[in-house]
Formats: sequence, structure tokens, C-alpha cells
Amino acid sequence: MRERIVVRGIVIREVQYGESDKILNILTREYGLITVSAKRSRNPKNNMLLASSALTYGEYELSGSESTRFYLNSATVTEPFMRIRNDVVLLTYCAHLFDLVLDSMRDVSSADEIYRLVLHAIDRLSREGSDPDKIIHTFELKLLFILGFTPIIEECCVCGNHCSSLTGENVFFSFSSCGIVCSSLKCNGKTGDNMKITRATLECLRYISASPIEKVFSYNIEPSSAIQLYDLASKYICERLERCYTKLKMLEQL
Repeated sequence: MRERIVVRGIVIREVQYGESDKILNILTREYGLITVSAKRSRNPKNNMLLASSALTYGEYELSGSESTRFYLNSATVTEPFMRIRNDVVLLTYCAHLFDLVLDSMRDVSSADEIYRLVLHAIDRLSREGSDPDKIIHTFELKLLFILGFTPIIEECCVCGNHCSSLTGENVFFSFSSCGIVCSSLKCNGKTGDNMKITRATLECLRYISASPIEKVFSYNIEPSSAIQLYDLASKYICERLERCYTKLKMLEQL
């Protein structure tokens, strides 16, 4: 007899299978990212049509196990995030977010934190007047920090001098060395692909690193520093996850 479980989760991906079935990837707190077979869920008369759609958050009764595959028995929709579904720009941001989740969920050790981070990010995106760029790029950085890719941000990763002792408004961020580098020619010469950042950008990095998930999006940043921070996040996520993400570039054509 198959094991039966009830979980809360959000559908990260849906793939059509056969004539009327779907294969779902559902992000859960307890099991991480699980694969679920949803029989006849594409049938318009099936009451699980919305519950088995990407971006739906709900409660799912499943049978099966992680070692084989889960099967969807029933579901109750908690939040369909209709405002996002009806906005092609917000949908594109969510598609990018889901790509990151699919590439980063290799085990369940960080499932709880990633699960909460995803829900907080999507909830923020669904609010009227939200700032999608801030939300998504903050998500990118916090996700990397959860995965263990927190850069050295308190001292120069070459000479070890603490940030408080560094002179000048600007420091540098080295993607290859995963940390900040002081402005001295000696230190800059030992690292590659350095990006100049302001102290304001550095303070935002520190805030995102230290803040709990519930407060990670609650910071203010000047427009000039925001551009710098978001550029850093985009490059750092591609560097660490070893993939070039292009969905957000589609927004430039809208």
C-alpha cells in the first residue's frame, strides 16, 4: 500500500504528460522539491486543474514515496496569485525565480529556508506597487547565501584588512575570489573580474546576509546603488550556479 501524506507546497513547474496528465514539481518545507504525477489534471472538468498549475500554493494529499514518485490524490488551493498570473512582466520574474529553485534544490537540508524565501518573495511580487527588480535580485543573493555561497564582506579577501580600516568610498567585489577587495593595486592585482561597488552597496550585501528571511526585503537603497547591487546579484548567481539566466532579458523587449 502506498504511503499517504498531506503537505503544503507551491507548484514550481508543470509538464504535460500523455493525453491529460501532468508531472509536477512541488516545493515543500518537509521534503524539498518533489515530483508528483497528477492524473487527468489537464481535463477542464477536473477540479484539480488550478491546483496543479505552476504558481499555485495549496495543500496536497499525495500517495507514494520519495524513492519512487508521489501521486496526487486531492488538493485544496490556498493562494493562486492571480495578480501575478494576469501580468506578463510579473510572470517572467516568477519564471526566473522558479528556474533558480529548480537548479538549487539538490537536497532537503536547506528546504525549509528556501521554501520560506520563495513564499515571501512571491507574496511581495503579488502586492500592488511592488518593486520586482529589488525582490528578485534580493532573492538571488539570499538564495546563494543559504546555499553556502556567502562572500567575504567584512574584510578584504586578499590582505585581510577589515572594512572599517579601508579608505575611500569604493571597494571592489571579486566574483572569482567570492569577496570584497580593497582598492590597493597590490590586492586588485591578485584577483580577477573585479567590480567596483560603493559602501552603500556593501552595506546592502551585509543586510541581506544577516537578515532573517521575513525581513530580508525590507531595506532602502538609492537608485544608483540599486543598479550596482542588482548587476552584482545577476552576475554572482550565474557564477555560482554555473548557468547563464536569460529570462529577465526578455523584459527589455516589452
